[in-house]
Amino acid sequence: MKDNKSNNKELNNINIEADEISENDRKYKVLIVDDNNNMRDYLADLLNEFDIYRSCDGQDAIQILKIFKKLPDLILSGK
Repeated sequence: MKDNKSNNKELNNINIEADEISENDRKYKVLIVDDNNNMRDYLADLLNEFDIYRSCDGQDAIQILKIFKKLPDLILSGK
């Protein structure tokens, strides 16, 4: 019986560590909304470590958001 409990604790620790790793390895999604193409490119270059989605205006951004199963982690928008 003690062996099973100790094995269960080890398995639980492995599951927790695996969850932490997958959360840390996840790339955050960023939606950039700006009518200036150069600004979109500049921001995308700065944020190249993330998954970047670009939109030229609010209507286009709404269409992109409809495709996502969940909201992006960050939305950057111009005026």
